[in-house]
Amino acid sequence: MKNYKLFCNESMKEAQPFSFLGGTLLCFSSDYEEFGKKNQDSIGYFELTEKSGVLVLADGIGGTRGGDQASKTILETFEDLLKKHSKLDLLESAHYICLEANKRIKALNLGAGSTLSAVFLNDSRGLMLNVGDSPIFHFSATGQLKNQSINFSVGGFMEKIQLRPTDSPKRLIEESNHLITYLGAEVPSFFIQGPFDINPRDIFLLCSDGISENISHNFLSKTISENEIEAKGKKIIEEAKKYMRTDQGSPDDHSLLLLDFSKLELK
Repeated sequence: MKNYKLFCNESMKEAQPFSFLGGTLLCFSSDYEEFGKKNQDSIGYFELTEKSGVLVLADGIGGTRGGDQASKTILETFEDLLKKHSKLDLLESAHYICLEANKRIKALNLGAGSTLSAVFLNDSRGLMLNVGDSPIFHFSATGQLKNQSINFSVGGFMEKIQLRPTDSPKRLIEESNHLITYLGAEVPSFFIQGPFDINPRDIFLLCSDGISENISHNFLSKTISENEIEAKGKKIIEEAKKYMRTDQGSPDDHSLLLLDFSKLELK
């Protein structure tokens, strides 16, 4: 493996930039300070060759015992298997790696669970895989949304079928944050999108729901299209933190991986 880095349950003060496959990658993860609890998110990147790599984000399920250990286990599973299988076709090995991560979480015997969002990149081809409600966004350089993962939560499915709150049973509204599937489940469901083509200036954003639930799609598209990569990351993080502190906000651990292939040089 050429280069990789893991941030398991860490809390950063600001986003950190790294070179990744000829582009720039911003990494950020933080707990919600007012909770006074350990960050249950884990993020990491794996640069296998000059043209292939993987981005991974896992959000340990709140309210379950060992959510932080579950997200950490996912990153460590990717680390172990990518070292052993780096010569295999990444796009073919994605499902196998996720099944192994699920097996290892169950072996913790804690009833723990975690979401998973991963982007597999190989030459000019990409594949997105997710379990749970941590979204993946694939943008063009102008901020046009090209691909987006499915939100595997009750609220995510309600939004997908355009079921308005006024038309929804009370129970669905109360359970909107409940996950339909996650890693650590007896029989997890995976959503795999791709392979698809990647243009030289495309942008990928992986984030936990602490980010996605506290920013609007309009704000996100505008920010992605109008700013340099470090400014993009800073604005997204600040907007999410600001909204969390309002009555309508959803306070939570918040993490992101923002990859910009516009080949900007690191400062």
